[in-house]
Amino acid sequence: MKKSLISYSKFLSLVLHHQPKKIGISLDKRGWVEVDKLIDASKRNSVDINFETAVDLARRFEDAGADALTFHPRAVRDGRSRPPKWHYIGLMKQAVTIPVFGNGDVFDEDDCLNILISSRCDGIAIGRIAVAKPWIFAVLVNGYPPDQNIYFKTAQEMIRLLLKYYEPLHAIQRFKKYALYFSAYFTYGHRLYSKILKAKDMRTIQIILNAFFENSPQPLARLNMNRFIEPSDREISD
Repeated sequence: MKKSLISYSKFLSLVLHHQPKKIGISLDKRGWVEVDKLIDASKRNSVDINFETAVDLARRFEDAGADALTFHPRAVRDGRSRPPKWHYIGLMKQAVTIPVFGNGDVFDEDDCLNILISSRCDGIAIGRIAVAKPWIFAVLVNGYPPDQNIYFKTAQEMIRLLLKYYEPLHAIQRFKKYALYFSAYFTYGHRLYSKILKAKDMRTIQIILNAFFENSPQPLARLNMNRFIEPSDREISD
C-alpha cells in the first residue's frame, strides 16, 4: 500500500474516531460529518483529498474484496452547480478490475448511452431521476412508452401509498420531497411545487394536483435543472 494512502487512512481514523476537533469539525450524534466539510477541513490542514486519492481508495476496496464500485465524479462542495466529469469514471474503470458503475446527471436514454460510451463503465447508477420518473427503468430496459397522464397517475399512486404506510404528517413531508422532483419536468412546475409546499394536508395537495393537470400540461423534453435541487428539511417541514 502506498505511504500516502497509509498516511491518509491514519488521518481519517484520527479525526473521525478520536479527535475531530483537531481539524475543526464536529460529528453528529451518529458520528457522521458532511463530506464537503471534511474535505475543506482536511485541505486547511494540508491533507488534500483528490481524484488520485479516490483511485487509491478504490483499489483498496477491491483488495479488501469489494465486488463492484459506484463512482460519482463530482465533488460534494460543488453541489450540483457543475456538471460531473464523466471521463473520470473511465479513469476509475481503468484503475480497477472489478465492475464500475457510473453516476451523475443521468436523466434519459441519451445520457445513459453517452456515459457508457465516454467512460466504458459497466453500468449506470440512477438517483434523482428514479424519483422523478420511476418508470425510467421500464423505458431504458424495455422501451416502455409512457402516456401523457403518467405524471398525474404516478402522483396519485404516490399519495395512496404514502397514506397507507405512513402517518399523515410524515406522508405529507415525503410527498413534498417527491413533488420537487416531478415538478421539475413542467414549464410552470415551480408554481406547482410552491403550492404543494404550502399545503397542510393531503386533501389540499389533491386539489392542487387536480387543478394543475386539468389543462393537460405537457412535460418538458428535459427537466428544468434550476428546480432540480434538494430542498432543506426546514423548508419541507414548515
